[in-house]
Amino acid sequence: MKLVYNIFIVLFASSLMAAENREATLASDWIPKRIHLLGIDVTGGLALDIPLSIVSLQSAKIPLFLSHTLKADVFGDLYSVFECCQLNTFIRPLTEDQVLWKSPNGGKMVFRFLDREPSSIDRGFRCTRKGTGKYEILCPDKTILIYEHYRLTQFVLGSGEKISCQTAGGNITAMSDPVTGNKYLEAEYVDGFLSRLTLSNGEILLFGYTNEKRQLQRFWSNRNRSFSFDYANGVLSELETPSKKLHYAWQADMKFGRKRMILIKDQAYTYSYQEHDIIVRLSATPSVGPKLFFAFNELTGRPIPSK
Repeated sequence: MKLVYNIFIVLFASSLMAAENREATLASDWIPKRIHLLGIDVTGGLALDIPLSIVSLQSAKIPLFLSHTLKADVFGDLYSVFECCQLNTFIRPLTEDQVLWKSPNGGKMVFRFLDREPSSIDRGFRCTRKGTGKYEILCPDKTILIYEHYRLTQFVLGSGEKISCQTAGGNITAMSDPVTGNKYLEAEYVDGFLSRLTLSNGEILLFGYTNEKRQLQRFWSNRNRSFSFDYANGVLSELETPSKKLHYAWQADMKFGRKRMILIKDQAYTYSYQEHDIIVRLSATPSVGPKLFFAFNELTGRPIPSK
């Protein structure tokens, strides 16, 4: 009998995170959320979140990640992009009664204000209108994010600690104590792309990009950490970490007339991605050991329990 697994994992595993005090780390509202089976997510893409560093506040810690996504160019061709979603959060108006929120964990939510109600709730998050371009988001972990001119200007932790934020184009350029002015983080960007990150613990990270499509080519820190990236036909094909090289293979596909890329292999598994109406089925086959399975209902947004 085949051993069947249903795996619903949030990718959050690294020696960097394990070395920190997890009780003091902000709740998972700031950690990238993915529904995936090992390296493949339910869209067929690569579930990859690289730990960058930790922002140490007085009463909490914010983990920073580089998260992989696929974006389309003007011709519809897909290419790999890495983004630190914790530094890119904003609110964007859609209609008079709807706003789109890009959260610090990379997720997106649409809040609808029915019958001119001041607040809207979605998946445990409450968005309250405070005026033109002014909103407050109350998170399940009791953190309050305050947006003015649709940009994050401050957040208040459950402990009451306040953090001021400076932004440029939706990107956070600084986090600081509003009383003392001490900076916890400073970020620099070139054409909207993260180029330098300076943390209060003395760590400095630098980021280099290719000229074409500005894809991340390398990032390194003054703590002797370095990562490099290679691409084939625009999508990530190799990632070199301080300890090993990781390889990825993709297959081109079409859905509703749009191009897409499906991950079919990494250094440890061969993947299968299948769609049946609203059901997505994933499998991962290792070189040695049992095949792993995962099923997901796109309509309910939930995994399907194994029988």
